[in-house]
Amino acid sequence: MITFDEQLEFFKLFVKGLKTKIICYFLGGSAMMFYCAKDETKDVDLVFLEEESMETVKKVLYDLGFDEKNNIG
Repeated sequence: MITFDEQLEFFKLFVKGLKTKIICYFLGGSAMMFYCAKDETKDVDLVFLEEESMETVKKVLYDLGFDEKNNIG
């Protein structure tokens, strides 16, 4: 589970790695934690309006050591 403080540290890390301005929206448990409606979450849900922004964030996350995980089932 990811706590609010861990989520903030994660956001700071990946924003530091961005070289361009992007627009993305945080949904689900991540958004609920900012409204104090939830204490922790299992994942971070992001929505992008442009594929280029998504690819930029993916590259930053890969550079930070994150990898894709596919859960089916």
